[in-house]
Amino acid sequence: MEKSSMIGRLFLVVIVLLVIVQSWIVITQNRYLVNHLDEIASKKVIIQGDKILDEDGNVIHVIKRKGAGRVDAEENGEAASVEGEGAAFTDVKELMERAKAFKFRVGKVGGSFNYAVSSDPKTFNLILNREATTSDLMRYTYDPLIRENYITGEWEGVLADSWEMSDDGLECVVHLRRDVKFFDGEPMTADDVVFTYNGLLGNKQIDVGDKTAMIFRDERGGRTIEREMKVEKVDDYTVRFTFPWKTYSALRKVSQMVYPEHVLRKYVEDGTFNTTWDVSTDPKRIIGTGPWRPCEYRSGERFVIERNPNYWRKDEVGQTVPYIEKIVFAVIPEKSTALLKFKAGEVDFLALGGSDVPVLLDVPEGERDFTIFGTGPSATISYMCFNMNHGRDPETGVPYVKPHKLKWFTNLKFRKAMAHCLDRETWINNFMNGFGIPLWSPLSPASTEFYNSDVTKYPFDLSKAGALLDEVAYIDRDRDGVREDPDGNPIEFTILTSARDERGLRPINMFISDLKKVGVNAKYVIQQTNTFHDKLWQTYDFECTFIGELAGYEVGGIRGLFTTWSSYRFYKPNYTESGKAISENIENQEPWESELDTLFAEYEKELDKEKRKGIGFEIQKVVSDNLPVIFTVVNERVFAIKNKYSNLNPTVRFYPIIWPMMEYLYEAK
Repeated sequence: MEKSSMIGRLFLVVIVLLVIVQSWIVITQNRYLVNHLDEIASKKVIIQGDKILDEDGNVIHVIKRKGAGRVDAEENGEAASVEGEGAAFTDVKELMERAKAFKFRVGKVGGSFNYAVSSDPKTFNLILNREATTSDLMRYTYDPLIRENYITGEWEGVLADSWEMSDDGLECVVHLRRDVKFFDGEPMTADDVVFTYNGLLGNKQIDVGDKTAMIFRDERGGRTIEREMKVEKVDDYTVRFTFPWKTYSALRKVSQMVYPEHVLRKYVEDGTFNTTWDVSTDPKRIIGTGPWRPCEYRSGERFVIERNPNYWRKDEVGQTVPYIEKIVFAVIPEKSTALLKFKAGEVDFLALGGSDVPVLLDVPEGERDFTIFGTGPSATISYMCFNMNHGRDPETGVPYVKPHKLKWFTNLKFRKAMAHCLDRETWINNFMNGFGIPLWSPLSPASTEFYNSDVTKYPFDLSKAGALLDEVAYIDRDRDGVREDPDGNPIEFTILTSARDERGLRPINMFISDLKKVGVNAKYVIQQTNTFHDKLWQTYDFECTFIGELAGYEVGGIRGLFTTWSSYRFYKPNYTESGKAISENIENQEPWESELDTLFAEYEKELDKEKRKGIGFEIQKVVSDNLPVIFTVVNERVFAIKNKYSNLNPTVRFYPIIWPMMEYLYEAK
């Protein structure tokens, strides 16, 4: 007995010693990190998951965190649970502070940069283009007048040397740079700017890709109001823009690429512009002002742009940039093939999905010739919503939503309960390999200073969800495991989705499984993309849906999703796309809807950035309090680049193909 007691005491001592040692290790690790923060901040470092890497890809420090995830067995409906490591999300504040402090090195001219794209360009004529890949491939063939700074988000001049905005916000006078030439040596002047706007973008005979380039548009009372801005030449290097009304977004209209009048006017006049610069054109005939110019195209193989030796931008020692001699866009439709080519050294840069990262991390550390880096959250938001449309089909008179279900969907406590049934953390850890963040606001954290983190949040909590449903008397009256409303209708609904692969369906299946645990039945129905959109915006034939869209960096960019006069607000539109009023929705307008209308109207007219931020914060809070839509998750954007390149400065505004200030990238090794 005494021997047994002694063994027990020894065992206890060992356990205590182990705890002390483990605590000492954690304290030492944290002290190490604190003591080396200044050293880390002075270097070019990359946050990769839980690792801090130096410029050469060496691990400086590993921050150990634990996360939990679970996997639902979808085939048989039984739930299982497993624990896993949760990847750390890129710290946006740290990312941006590092970007602001970054100093470009003086590089050397030469080398190439190989990038994988999924498809060929559809045209070489950006005026006619409606497709994302073409925009990306041709982006650096031209320059805009102004653009948003990739760090601060403030407008900065490119072809514009300076500009003045009138106090009333209705006029902008732009002064052009005098050292810009097109690829053929002709100077860029005010005539080219006026031709771009009036002769091309505003020309009704041209099939312009961006139909709103010259148009200011607003919606009020079911009517779409459209007015064109005026663009006039003041002198050879000065242009005046006159806007039809005051709006904070007016400068966005001044940010168009500029095209050569001396080359393109003849095609406009003879009526052939709509077929000018198609993909059969010799790429060397394409004329712009950008840092690279097209030089080669082989359909299904590659598109190549070469350095413009006469570009106007210089580095700090007066050397002409860009440094990279050629950028080769290899057409590789399959992402898996692109990943293999990256590992083989045939591709230098790759945008990664969460599932791609483990593939690259399988490469032994000593053999890795690349760095994986994150640029923070995407500006694309994802959400689910319920159909709160009180209207009826004008032909049949049948309600768009069954009346008893409409009572549920318009009940705020019901929507809050549904929000608490979304397990965002498991969604991120299990379905995104940890590369994501829960979303609670109409803006992604990528919006940095415009993002309001102090909004109402609805973490995964099935107990709270059940309590909220109890409060509105949605209880299991017949003990069959499914709740009923006071009229005896079982609480069940259908989720409309266009997702057809496992990646899109797994989160929905998990949500359905969790709903079942609180006594709510749901199922999903898959529709083709066109039918899916018709059901949302034309026939309003849905009960619940999951969807996503690009929100941009200011909340004003997504006002159509929340303002009652917008037909885009598909979950409860006051007006159809044709402008016909849905009177039942107008009559059943709630106070928070009117409040959002007022706030968005104020936001649109406010030119002062700080005041606009305050209004935007209030908008985000009203939306999170009232849940017209329920936000889900945001992807973290992750990339891989070969270590031989230098002058990479990632920010949340980093583009996946050609990014701002790419002119300073160079081969250092």
